[in-house]
Amino acid sequence: MKTKWFNANCPAGLDKLYASIISSPFDSDKGWGFSINTYEDSFISSKYIEKIEVREIITDPYGNETEFEHFKYIQFNFWFCRTRNNKFLLIIESPPRSIKSFISNIIKLTKSDFNVSNLTIRIDDFIKYLTPQFEKVQVHKAKLKDLTFNKHTSGILELESSSDAIDEIRHIFKNAKFTIDKAKLNVKGKTGYESLEVNANGSIAFSEEIFDEIFSTVENFTF
Repeated sequence: MKTKWFNANCPAGLDKLYASIISSPFDSDKGWGFSINTYEDSFISSKYIEKIEVREIITDPYGNETEFEHFKYIQFNFWFCRTRNNKFLLIIESPPRSIKSFISNIIKLTKSDFNVSNLTIRIDDFIKYLTPQFEKVQVHKAKLKDLTFNKHTSGILELESSSDAIDEIRHIFKNAKFTIDKAKLNVKGKTGYESLEVNANGSIAFSEEIFDEIFSTVENFTF
């Protein structure tokens, strides 16, 4: 599953948000709505659906234009979670290009100043917090930026390793400084091996089977 993570400010709290979502199922006339998957003490799992009217102009080979109207549906699963330090995370699976209408509709429902901001992930810290969750964690691929060897030499580097890419770069370039922009990791847990990809911009792709471990790791960035 491909996900995007956000810091969220929800003055209404989980209970009011849940009640608001329950009271607003998808309605074709209204053009948007929600369906609840699950609700527990610290998180809401739900789906957002929005109907959008699309108008297209089709030009035939003779230059005649015909306007064509149809509807498309934007829908995605999302999780709204309270962290152990009482802050909130919004997680969206396969997010559309814009979530402005989604946020606007939540504001309407809760009548509160609901807002979100991009979650920045420091990938070296992400790996540090992820490692205790699994028996084994290896960085298979990594993209490094701000890679600096000395005052004259810097650049961007993408590397792949059958061992651990970050360990390799630190071994080869002992004095180099860099920022990890994105990484692909292989992890071994109770259910066997899994792979995941993490980006500094808050995007994480992973198997749903390790959702709890990923959430526990990302919680550390909300302090």
